[in-house]
Amino acid sequence: ALRGYYQCGESGKRIDTILALAAFFSSASRPDLATLSDCQLLESELAKIKGIGPVALRTLLVHMGRPNVLVAGDALLNGWLEKAHGIDKHDTKVAAERDRYDKTASWAPFRSVGYLLINAAKEGTADLVLA
Repeated sequence: ALRGYYQCGESGKRIDTILALAAFFSSASRPDLATLSDCQLLESELAKIKGIGPVALRTLLVHMGRPNVLVAGDALLNGWLEKAHGIDKHDTKVAAERDRYDKTASWAPFRSVGYLLINAAKEGTADLVLA
């Protein structure tokens, strides 16, 4: 059954991540993600799956409808913040992450909307987000 994934060019690591996600979401003992706080989700068993990092989890929070998530580490967002505020998009130090959070303070409590708009602008679908 997995042969199709390999034929589509998926790597073994990605397939392992997909299988681990499938096992996580099909487990009867998995937590109800909707009831977890943002911090709890970022520290949950889901975060321990190899191939699932903080950016993926923060993006999940945004798509779960959490309004004030800064998807720190997202390449597009970091590039925009570099252009707008001079924060090196490749800097992953805690001070740079704090600076990104501080520079988006005016977006609060809707940092997630800012993230979605930046992505929509790249895709040319910003009008759909604003509708």
